[in-house]
Amino acid sequence: MVAMTGSFREYRSIGITRSIIMILNAPRFLPIFALLSISGRRGVIAQDLARWMAVRRLEFTEGFALRYLFTFVPEFRTLVYWRLGKPGRSLEFLARGRVGLNLLMDPLRVGPGLYLQHGDGAFVSCESIGRNCWVSQQVTLGYTNDNDRPTVGDNVSFRAGAKVLGAVYVGDGSTVGANAVVLRNVPPGSVISPPSSRTVVGGAQHKVSK
Repeated sequence: MVAMTGSFREYRSIGITRSIIMILNAPRFLPIFALLSISGRRGVIAQDLARWMAVRRLEFTEGFALRYLFTFVPEFRTLVYWRLGKPGRSLEFLARGRVGLNLLMDPLRVGPGLYLQHGDGAFVSCESIGRNCWVSQQVTLGYTNDNDRPTVGDNVSFRAGAKVLGAVYVGDGSTVGANAVVLRNVPPGSVISPPSSRTVVGGAQHKVSK
């Protein structure tokens, strides 16, 4: 996954300033990339990387994209440290992740392809999260008491300020819109929007929170 070189085309596409920043920062990332290359989590991180490349339309080789995202995107750094567990977090002093982005659950319970858009003020604590989840800033996924927290299916998006609380299930392919509040189960393929937090499934509306 990790290659410390890049093609002339790749460097030219990001401009002189960013190219210089990438080259100068490469040595300090070596311990992190060395850990990544031997980690049992490198497969899921490779799938995370592929998702980030697709969302951001990065037409780079995998190794160059990894270095680019790690250099310029603190949310991606936070994701990698978290996926790598305690060894990864111990290296965070080399390059700080996104302050205020709180991933408060076991990474083994989260499927590949997790995308963190901005991430400021986000709190994520679920029983499990499926593949290709999208989390924007100010999202809260968590408890209503000491035990109850959400379960999230595959290909679910949480837009800015969305809140999903308690032992609810968010079905595959759903989108929880900006500032929506969800306190009940969400059927697959739902689109939930405030202010009444109603979900639209196949043209029908159902209230999912008070």
